[in-house]
Amino acid sequence: MGEQAAYDIMGTWSGRRCGLTTKAKPMTFSNLSVALNAQLLSFQAGYRNAGISRYIYQLLYHLPLADRAIRYTVYTHERGGELPGLRRVVTRLNTQRPVVRIFWEQLIWPFLLFREPSHVHVIHGMAYVLPVVRLAPGVVTIYDLTFLRLPEAFRNWNRVYLKLMTRISVKRAAHVCVISESTRRDVMQWLHLPREKITVVYPGLDERFERPPEEAIAAFRQQRRLPERFVLYMGTLEPRKNLVRLLEAYARLVRQDPSIPPLVLAGGRGWGVEEIFEAVERLALKERVHFPGYVPAAEQPYWYAAADVFVYPSQYEGFGLPVLEAMACGTPVLTSNTSSLPEVVGNAGVMVDPNDVAALADALADLLASPQRRAHLAQAAQRRARRFSWHRAAQQQAAVYHRVAAQREGET
Repeated sequence: MGEQAAYDIMGTWSGRRCGLTTKAKPMTFSNLSVALNAQLLSFQAGYRNAGISRYIYQLLYHLPLADRAIRYTVYTHERGGELPGLRRVVTRLNTQRPVVRIFWEQLIWPFLLFREPSHVHVIHGMAYVLPVVRLAPGVVTIYDLTFLRLPEAFRNWNRVYLKLMTRISVKRAAHVCVISESTRRDVMQWLHLPREKITVVYPGLDERFERPPEEAIAAFRQQRRLPERFVLYMGTLEPRKNLVRLLEAYARLVRQDPSIPPLVLAGGRGWGVEEIFEAVERLALKERVHFPGYVPAAEQPYWYAAADVFVYPSQYEGFGLPVLEAMACGTPVLTSNTSSLPEVVGNAGVMVDPNDVAALADALADLLASPQRRAHLAQAAQRRARRFSWHRAAQQQAAVYHRVAAQREGET
């Protein structure tokens, strides 16, 4: 597939692009039963309630609306959140602890599936892993291959488990879902899967992300005592987000122009956060860089909208939801030209090499100096962001379940 086809993602849905044949509609079942492992779903305020958890929640919320012919049973470790139209089974184990989650995934879940009163036709590991022993065909979702492409950005034990179990899971899965064309290419290259076994299910745009009225933005700015102008990053504070290079680029701008707006690094603290604070000290930016911490979901659109520029210099992303959210709020975006981020931004933002500090600094300076360009990018970004739909994502995911069930039916 050419690059333009990969980026023109939100027109009429193409089964070919999603790994499904367009020659015939997949067989559908009126009583199809799907069991989903959603142990990484979290409603807690912090880094756990970030990209993967939010993707899982939105998909679970929209699946019953997209296909009422499927009965869903979802296994979680939390009772919170609104998930209408599906049955929820809450584990008593603390599966936030990785060792406990592995135990649950590989031993407890197969046992629970065996004891299900009604037959399960398809199981879905919603984050990388399927049980080695299972009683139904499996679908597994892969968000990115950071643990293979940037192993230094992962804890050793986490990297080893993901590397082993993801390889086993995708090889034995009936079908694999990914969240971008970039991740599909990575799965094909690094895990040696054929293209036809992989479906791209792009994330959608949460409807709460739109630009608030200007008077509401002004009131929020006053309430939070935000400066009139500032540059914003929002996401988990962790190594692969490349925040040390962002700080180096920002320090370069400060030396050139001391009146440059302050930098706000918002988000929950992940692992490896110490090097970010060390960089702030080393670069003498303590008075210019602010860390408001985790931002509650209801406040996020206001933070995006209040910023002059949203900068997201990540080295590698499976998709990059914060970029899409900032675009929807009418904030000009500066991000990386790598992995999946060009699929999100298209022509509606500025992209640079995330490893080039000078290029990052120059691009940020150009945006801050040009109100006209920021206004143009803001309008283009809002138009593009509206093309991403959770309802469409749920329809595509449900089509995968029907296809996998039909394949199994044809084999028996």
